[in-house]
Amino acid sequence: MLSINGGAELVIQDAASYRKLLDLTERLDTIQAIKEGLASMERGEGKALEDAFEALEGEILAKASP
Repeated sequence: MLSINGGAELVIQDAASYRKLLDLTERLDTIQAIKEGLASMERGEGKALEDAFEALEGEILAKASP
């Protein structure tokens, strides 16, 4: 680590360690998104799966029709 005036400015690490850090960050982001989705569901927000599929099917059919 390179520090300037007592503060960290630069960290050098190998590519494998950096990739692992990125993977862990992505995993944590995914877990957070799942938690937020579950909390939203518990609050009664969102749509029923069947309704969401029907809406999506309607959008696809509308785009396919001239």
